[in-house]
Amino acid sequence: MNFLILHHNFPGQFRALLQGLTANGHTVHFLCQTRFTTFKHPKAYVYKIKQQQSKPHSTLEGHFECGLLFANAMLALQKNGFLPDLIISHSGWGCGQHIHDIFPAIPVISYLEWWFNPHNNLHSAQPPLTSHRLSFANNNFLRNRALLWELINSDRIITPTYWQLSQLPAKLQKITSPVVIHEGVNLSTFTPNVSLRHPGKVIITYATRGLEPMRYFTEFVIGVTYLLQHDNDVIVCIAGDDRVCYGLGPCDFSYKNWAINYFKSHGVIHRVRFLGFLNHANYIRLLQTSDIHFYFSRPFVCSWSLLDAMAIGCRVVVNQAPNIIEIVGDSASHLVSETLQDNWWTPLFNLINIAKSDKSWINTNAINLVHLHYNATDSYNSWFSQIRSLVTSPSE
Repeated sequence: MNFLILHHNFPGQFRALLQGLTANGHTVHFLCQTRFTTFKHPKAYVYKIKQQQSKPHSTLEGHFECGLLFANAMLALQKNGFLPDLIISHSGWGCGQHIHDIFPAIPVISYLEWWFNPHNNLHSAQPPLTSHRLSFANNNFLRNRALLWELINSDRIITPTYWQLSQLPAKLQKITSPVVIHEGVNLSTFTPNVSLRHPGKVIITYATRGLEPMRYFTEFVIGVTYLLQHDNDVIVCIAGDDRVCYGLGPCDFSYKNWAINYFKSHGVIHRVRFLGFLNHANYIRLLQTSDIHFYFSRPFVCSWSLLDAMAIGCRVVVNQAPNIIEIVGDSASHLVSETLQDNWWTPLFNLINIAKSDKSWINTNAINLVHLHYNATDSYNSWFSQIRSLVTSPSE
């Protein structure tokens, strides 16, 4: 079969699906605006849209502009004779607004990552520095209007978790009947390697897309500073770009510089490593060296690092946010309060001492949970089952 996938970022949540489709002989054309990695396969064609978008993606204008850019790219493919059997669109950017204008008879799967639910306490829990809260909420309302157009015009909606599904209004859920399929983890790649752990030291890891309030970065810094001050064997490794990706803080503020100054003022900067953005191999190696992986988030989409760390068998320390609890189940090594209150770090010294003395321990509960619910192979099979139900007469 011939597939067309639309996403602002390549490969985004479609890495496992892309690998599965091409490995099984299907042809995939992928349109994107940003390409984070390479993917070489004779049946995979990745097209990066050259024209730069002038409006931010977080605005309604940006959403519409993105739709036009992708529409022009789809027209170019169509003029070259390409006709897909099925189209998959990440519906959060505007990529798929004009699919039915260009390919009116082709079935469409919309991937729903996030509906801006005004009743989610994400917005009420914003830190004081977000004085633009009202305009932010209004903008999200407008983005939902654009998102709704894509959802109601698709033939199937797939969303990665039940908690993310719950953000969608109940009436819309009833009309559209979304299916929950997580993108999964490649379990042949994310595997334990305890030989990489450092004897006599405790490596604490933190890995997110950006160093920002959405992932409680400042609270993490304050907490691990206390741990560093009271145990000289602790080393902290922080991976992620120095930027705000999800809008809860000012985009021109450097949380990395703030953290460096905080660590310096408390005399522990010499045991902190800022690693920036890591390639895939170095990212896996970081998690394999980890004695304790910290993952915190407000009630929003979880980062891949949580499941990746679980698949590798790390001890994981998480906050009790509903998006996290659905994923970790009972596999967390320690739970802190949802909003990281009340000196959340003080009970962790026992875990640090255990991690220091036992370098061979693997979190089998976490590994088994990932194998059972978040296996990329099972994810691909679930996706393909949905595809088969929509494509009755494939071209090949």
